[in-house]
Amino acid sequence: MAHLIFYAIAFALNVPFGFFRKPLSQKASSRVVKFIIMMLLIHIPIPIVIMLRSALEIERDALGIALSVGVCVLGQAFGSRVIPKLIPCRQKA
Repeated sequence: MAHLIFYAIAFALNVPFGFFRKPLSQKASSRVVKFIIMMLLIHIPIPIVIMLRSALEIERDALGIALSVGVCVLGQAFGSRVIPKLIPCRQKA
């Protein structure tokens, strides 16, 4: 049960970072600033997921880490692709 809670929280945590990644990087003035914004929004949730894994006392095996990375990537993708289609007031760039 702790694993399911962990993966659900990891997914939900990454959705807003994926949602804000594209518009914030498009508003940046230079390519370097865009790259920095993209990298920050992709990597900020990682320490939070690691602390959550420790707090829930979930083992760090290869399969568990691969699943958590996959869930985080899916959360980012869901936030950047699906959520903008569900929110009609957001302007498309």
